[in-house]
Formats: sequence, C-alpha cells, structure tokens
Amino acid sequence: MIVVIDNFMTSSAKYADILLPDLMTVEQEDIIPNDYAGNMGYLIFIQPATTPKFERKPIYWVLSEIARRLGDDVYQRFTEDRTQAQWLQYLYAKMQARDPALPAYDELKKMGIYKRKDPNGHFVAYKKFREDPQANPLKTPSGKIEIYSSKLAHIASTWELAEGDVISPLADLYPHL
Repeated sequence: MIVVIDNFMTSSAKYADILLPDLMTVEQEDIIPNDYAGNMGYLIFIQPATTPKFERKPIYWVLSEIARRLGDDVYQRFTEDRTQAQWLQYLYAKMQARDPALPAYDELKKMGIYKRKDPNGHFVAYKKFREDPQANPLKTPSGKIEIYSSKLAHIASTWELAEGDVISPLADLYPHL
C-alpha cells in the first residue's frame, strides 16, 4: 500500500492508494532557514495567514495519531511528549545552542524575518577549482565536473542484489515509473 501526504497532485500522489491532504505552509507555524544561497543567511518565522480548510490536519498530527494507534510505546517514541509547536521550539533551541547570536524564539516570531550577512563574504562553490582547474582538480577521474561518470556507469552495470534483499514489486505494476 502506498500512502502519500501532499498538498498537490504530484507524480507520487498519482500512484497513491491513500492520498491524505497536508496543510499548506501558510496554514501552520514553521521556521524556514536559508543560508546556502548567497552571503545573506536568514530565517523566516512563518505564521498562519489562514486557517486549515475542511478537515485537513498537519502531517505531525496525522502521524502522531497513527503512532497512538500502534501503541503507547510507539506514540511516546514518536512524539517524545512534544506537540508540533513544542518540537519547533525544541529544534530552534538546538539551533540557538550552536549559534548563540540567533534571537530568542519569541523575538524571532515577532520579527518574522531574521537576516545576517556571512562574515566570510560571498561563498563560491569550488572556488579553487574555478580559479585554476589544472592546479586544483576535482576528485573525479577527469579532474573536472563530469556530466557522465564512467565510474558510476561501471558500478551500475556490475551491481548485484545482495542475498536476501528484494526489489519492490512496484516495478512490475508500474514499469514506466
């Protein structure tokens, strides 16, 4: 059985035996970090702009209810006695422990967006390679960025399924998947 929780009719949702709707980002609190797309890291504290429509529930609630029905021990291990909001606060506290310069949780919530420039300036991926590819080759057979990898092609063509492992029968049901 394939169960998918999503907001849209995605490719994977089309193959679902059971399709459950998730809440949209604008219907629940969350924190979105982004510090990998430039020299300005930021956090966005998302606050609901609208209420959930119909009978939709957050994915955390759905999975918590499944865990509850699987038994108290499963529920306890899954939730660790935390609600979705408490998990958000707990995980933010862990982030703050690694980066004490971050604002307090309630302060971030009030700010909405927290930005901070990278003190090291703009990050350039593979900077040394880009400046001098001959002197700084990559760890590939050619020393360059490879679109096709003969090494990976060889692994794929010689790979064998380990004894006792099985391949999902989905390939039989959906050969073009």
